[in-house]
Amino acid sequence: MAGHTDLYDHLQSLLAAELWKEALLHLRLAAQQVGSRSEARALGTLLDRFPAEAELLEEWPNAVCWVAYRTANFSLLERALFMAPARLPAFEAFRASGQEGWSEALRWGETPGIQDQKEAAIAARFRACALAELHREGWQDAYRRAVHLASGRDRGLVLSELAHYLSSSGQEAAARDAYAQAIPELRRDAWCLTLTYANLGITCLRLGALQEAERALRAAALSGQQGDGIVHLTTVWRGLGGLALHRGQLARAHHAFGYALRKAASAAERLAARRGSARVYRMQGLFDEAMAELYDALRQDHAPDQPHPFSADLAALDLLVGDLTGARRRLKQVQVMGADDGWRVRVVQAELARRTGAAHPVSELRDLNLEQTWAQEEARVFPELFALLGLKSERPQWTAQLSADGPLSLTMSGGPVPLRSGRASASLLAFLVYHRGEVSAERALEALSLPGKDVRARKQQLSKAVAELREVLGWPGALRTTPGLLALSKDVTWVPLQVPPPERRDLFCEGRLDPWTEEWKSEHDSRRLSAAF
Repeated sequence: MAGHTDLYDHLQSLLAAELWKEALLHLRLAAQQVGSRSEARALGTLLDRFPAEAELLEEWPNAVCWVAYRTANFSLLERALFMAPARLPAFEAFRASGQEGWSEALRWGETPGIQDQKEAAIAARFRACALAELHREGWQDAYRRAVHLASGRDRGLVLSELAHYLSSSGQEAAARDAYAQAIPELRRDAWCLTLTYANLGITCLRLGALQEAERALRAAALSGQQGDGIVHLTTVWRGLGGLALHRGQLARAHHAFGYALRKAASAAERLAARRGSARVYRMQGLFDEAMAELYDALRQDHAPDQPHPFSADLAALDLLVGDLTGARRRLKQVQVMGADDGWRVRVVQAELARRTGAAHPVSELRDLNLEQTWAQEEARVFPELFALLGLKSERPQWTAQLSADGPLSLTMSGGPVPLRSGRASASLLAFLVYHRGEVSAERALEALSLPGKDVRARKQQLSKAVAELREVLGWPGALRTTPGLLALSKDVTWVPLQVPPPERRDLFCEGRLDPWTEEWKSEHDSRRLSAAF
């Protein structure tokens, strides 16, 4: 970061001195060393300080192409390439990729003899990208070469891009490794880091590595709290929704996919979020609601001339409501656009074969990786079909356990839940769990140590604790409030509060000095003394 800042400051000095040629050379160097999108945007603003005559300098097209590449400004790129026709093949490949002209991108990317190593790395990147988009052999080797040529943030970008294509082709384990390699290179760029962490989490989820998936998704949520990372929160919450769905936490899953929808900024993101919500409805056995969710999404965001993204999903729902004819008709409409569409189609075909009495209905499923989470999800929906493959997957019971043996700590479905043990919200949760999930608001006010000079102020603090607890638990309905009553959701089975043994009673809810915690300690101290006599 310091190196880029020094370059930026020196560039400002050169501009102030009207040393245009030297400023262009430093602009190019600074753009090559950019570590984040925000740094790139700052460089882009400096172009306005160059006079028109600077555009006639030999250094102008190359420097401006670098800025356009870093800022993804294709109109600026067009201007620069117009002044240096066919002289900058790496950036020609980038321009072609922006227009999805993959054959042209491949041709420019294969230009021999690019002397500048960083530009050779760009050419190699878009050559690999073009091969992957064109479904040509050798795209993985091409990406490995691009990774080898790149360094720093550029290497992270190429690795993340490689991971995307690996995942799209069903190579989730290889994708996970590539995403993990990319992360250290992207630490300065919240935009890239948030997306890469989110995709790592989703990939881990698909592989069944649930704890690792949650850690990556939590890291993505943290990175996306501010700055450029915010735009990827929809992807983060889709991942959290999928994780909750797999764990059987359907209320959390509904909330997560709904939040992903609210954060979505494009039609594709909205369609993906609503597809997630439809999966939750399907798992609940609400097949009509699932269909309605998909149809509503298509009505709002699907262009009629584009491939139908939900045909396989709707075909599965047709089967679940007993419409075999409709399922067959839908299958004819499917355009397989990735590995996910491929297995969805094969599951529907196999279930159709089973329901119509075929001799070997699961023969087309045996070569699929049934250890991944998609198979377990489908097995919960089509149990008879997957039983033929020896796979039984029941929806897990949603359990939660709160430990008050020391600082309060919470686990849900076996995984840790971030809980700030010193907060009033944590003590409120312990008080609720201790009293089997339900207390009056009046008792809660008396039990907790809340700031405020009067009852009204303390009620406001209790309301804040309730809101904070809902956020911790993961969905608004986690804690229901009715006039005079607070109650934990019945969706979760709460294990009785784990308390310390008598010899450690002073560690009960360590860090909280609430009336109810002090009363508990005093009561158990009295019991210990009585037992001693």
